[in-house]
Amino acid sequence: MESFSAHYCQCNPITFKSTDSCYIVSFSLIILNTSLHNPSVKEKPDLQHFISLHRGVHPGGDLPSELLTDMYESLKKEPFQLPEDEDAWELTLAFQKPQREGWLLKMGGRVKTWKKRWFILKDNCLYYFEYTTDKDPLGIIPLENLSVELAEDPKKPTRTHKAQFIKTCVIRESGASVE
Repeated sequence: MESFSAHYCQCNPITFKSTDSCYIVSFSLIILNTSLHNPSVKEKPDLQHFISLHRGVHPGGDLPSELLTDMYESLKKEPFQLPEDEDAWELTLAFQKPQREGWLLKMGGRVKTWKKRWFILKDNCLYYFEYTTDKDPLGIIPLENLSVELAEDPKKPTRTHKAQFIKTCVIRESGASVE
């Protein structure tokens, strides 16, 4: 939990002012998950109780009630679940210990605009996601025989070599993969 909290705060520096408050809320969410979704628990905690438990855990004041409300409602709607099959475990483990990860800009496929995506570099492939919490990548970019150049202005990415494209693989909602 300490490693998770430190990593979460590193990737989301605005959400929590300290790793301790992230740790407390993370642990609290695990307990809330059990309380809300375990049939043996008779008295389910309500939103106001959940918010009141977190008073004073954030340096300099309370956590925003909107943040706690979003967490509570999200967890109430969909509980934490462990993968049930081997393929899901393999996908979960596939992104453990990446070589690099972070936000990058990527040009969209159908709509040619730059979109901010979370990228993970692992085993000579770039996997990209819409959010850091997504489990399944939106697409995969193989990085064989490529060179990398620093963009002069990161807000206006340009292609210096014309007609050089990278093949990507995108998984559609239907489950079909498209290059």
